[in-house]
Amino acid sequence: MNRLHVLILCPAERFGGAEVYLVGLIEALGAAGHRVTAVVGTEVHHRLAALPRAASATLVEDNHIVWDWSVGPVENIQRQQAMLAGLLDRLPSTVDVVPFVNLNWLSVGTGLMAELTARRLPSVALVHLCPHPIDLTDAERMILRASMRGPVRWVCVSRDNRFFIADSLRAPEGDIRVVHNGPANTATLDDAALAERRGQRPALRARYGFRAQDRIVLTVGRHDTQKGFEEAIAVLRDVARVEPDIHYVWVGGGRCSALHEALVRHNRLQNLVTLVEETDQVDDYFLLADLFYFPTKYEGFSLALVEAASFGLPIIANDVSSVGELLDGELSRGLCRTAWHWQHVECMVEMLRLSPEQRAAIGTATRARAKSFSRDHMYSRMMDIITKSRDSHEQAD
Repeated sequence: MNRLHVLILCPAERFGGAEVYLVGLIEALGAAGHRVTAVVGTEVHHRLAALPRAASATLVEDNHIVWDWSVGPVENIQRQQAMLAGLLDRLPSTVDVVPFVNLNWLSVGTGLMAELTARRLPSVALVHLCPHPIDLTDAERMILRASMRGPVRWVCVSRDNRFFIADSLRAPEGDIRVVHNGPANTATLDDAALAERRGQRPALRARYGFRAQDRIVLTVGRHDTQKGFEEAIAVLRDVARVEPDIHYVWVGGGRCSALHEALVRHNRLQNLVTLVEETDQVDDYFLLADLFYFPTKYEGFSLALVEAASFGLPIIANDVSSVGELLDGELSRGLCRTAWHWQHVECMVEMLRLSPEQRAAIGTATRARAKSFSRDHMYSRMMDIITKSRDSHEQAD
């Protein structure tokens, strides 16, 4: 196998799920003997530098790569293109260099795509999120579509996202590959291990201050407007009127954390809602929960959703973008229409009133479905695409 120099280009302003993905990719590339350089902005640099799993990468902090939402696309495109041109010109050779553009939003790397297309440098672009419809200028659409037809192999994380990207760019779906996200525990948490860990539930609940009779609804996700926190709180308040033992736990950090904490205090919901900062102990919360609630308004392909399924939790979720790719068949009973408040309330009450055996049966089905998605498979597929990127483009999925 040829040893490559993978040049990760990350235009994200903040460290989120798309940037967490990079940590595992850096680790996998390093283990395979490839050289990795990651060009990132200040916040992402700060987070990656603190993670031992990303230690094999050379980190380059350059805020010229970051997409600045306070200015227009033309300025962003010109700045990114100039930054990448200078970087590539300083390399002794690009023979073994494979740029990997990590896009937390479809359009945030348009200047990078312009330069890669101009140089006809074989590259890979991974799109984590593309809401539908997405607002693009004609220039952005033209640049992105040209990169797809040229040297850049496009990859996304769900079939729905593939459709959204293709429709937004007016490009063929067949030009975009799909590699679903997958968490580590789907491969390592076998049935016997899960059963043993479930035996710890009473002790875990006591450790975290919950009563034995509490029925715990869990969400794991960033505090961001996309994730539906305010809508979730409204749903849980109405559920609590008929199910007084319910308790809602939200695990995660993010730019809206302080705002959401203030919202809980202002509405005097401390007895109903517990906010937990981002933690390495998130598995404990999956184990002590009774069901998982996913009120997101749009999504790429959520690792948290698959993790909840891998722990055998019944799931209630908005039927948006890629969610139906996990909750298909019988599991679709937990899908709700976006913004249909009372459907969410009724679905949650119904799920909580099922017997433990009935909920366990639903959880077994979600767990079986989750086994289709794993981190090992995700990175194996992506590594294959990267290492073959200098060959002719393969047939898309």
